[in-house]
Amino acid sequence: MMNGKSQAYKAFAGSTIGASHLKEGTACQDYSLAFTDGIMAIAVLADGHGGADYFRSDRGSRFAVESALEGIREFIRIRGEIQTAPPEQTEYEHLLRHLVKNILASWYGKVEADYTKDPPKPEEMEKVSEKKKQRYQDKDALYLHHAYGTTLIAVAISADYWFGLHIGDGKCVALYPDGSFKQPIPWDKRCFLNITTSLCDDDAAETCRIYFGLEKPVAVFIGSDGVDDSYPFNENEQYLYHLYQTIALTFADEGFETAYQHVQDFLPALTGKGSGDDLSIAGFLDMNALKETAQIQRSQPDDRDTFVSGT
Repeated sequence: MMNGKSQAYKAFAGSTIGASHLKEGTACQDYSLAFTDGIMAIAVLADGHGGADYFRSDRGSRFAVESALEGIREFIRIRGEIQTAPPEQTEYEHLLRHLVKNILASWYGKVEADYTKDPPKPEEMEKVSEKKKQRYQDKDALYLHHAYGTTLIAVAISADYWFGLHIGDGKCVALYPDGSFKQPIPWDKRCFLNITTSLCDDDAAETCRIYFGLEKPVAVFIGSDGVDDSYPFNENEQYLYHLYQTIALTFADEGFETAYQHVQDFLPALTGKGSGDDLSIAGFLDMNALKETAQIQRSQPDDRDTFVSGT
């Protein structure tokens, strides 16, 4: 049995309604949660599609995050109880594909229960396209989940491994002990501009991108596309790495609770001056190792004052 500690990792999650959504009076479509218990650290976020045809996507994103957190906690617990040797990548990639299917099944169950308990109201259906309206009104069991369409990004770390699961847009960025940043989860080229893959796609279980690794990162950050779209397209990677460098240094300097509050305070400022969209940032950090990596990061440009003040 291999069920050790996940060292000093702590997880955080924050979401905010988009500045444009506040003006329009629409609901926040983003949702995020984090979990840490000393055995594992987990961060999950989802971005509901919004728009008239996806009129329950704010609920869909919440159901997706809840299902992923529940499934991942159980997955790591069970693997810790039965694992007797160091994990092998091919084995775990296979197991993680089954985990994705379990998360999707849970999400479908929550969607169907919600749809049955609270059928669509006339005001929800008013702006739905005629083609989709008929399918919703017919209670097409193979289609009703589209009303709850959402993306999903989940990352988790245990004592022996870490992994990421990703359906749709948004980005996952990992910071390693040498101060380097990488995007370990493969990108889906079908996600472009306002087009994204979704949990409501028929092939979501097969096309979900999976990463499994044994090399421990110092920190892993995930962000919804509202974060990406707040920065120039042609320099997006550079800006994202700089943002997460700044956040990492703030956690190293200020401690977990204070830095977490800074992140939450920063999100409304970012959407206001950036994409105007709902946005979420979540992740986990090794608070001990982060202090050492921060010394390397200090030799690189940063704008911590800008981050903290939100200007």
